[in-house]
Amino acid sequence: WDKIVVSVDHDGYIAKFEPSIMKTDQQAYYNNIAGHLMRGEDLGVKPEEARRIIAIIEAAELSSKAQHTMKPAYP
Repeated sequence: WDKIVVSVDHDGYIAKFEPSIMKTDQQAYYNNIAGHLMRGEDLGVKPEEARRIIAIIEAAELSSKAQHTMKPAYP
């Protein structure tokens, strides 16, 4: 994707913004996972590092469903 426009409606007020998009090498990520599983290579993204991000994503989903802010389970 070259451009993403995010629109948020909060009590009738519309906010639009364009977050910057980072170019990544997704294949390198999966090559790293395969290297870890097959040859014991160090992981580029450690489970401890991903844990907080996953908690934030889960809290965002729960917040959307509950219609109010939920704090992430992991600080």
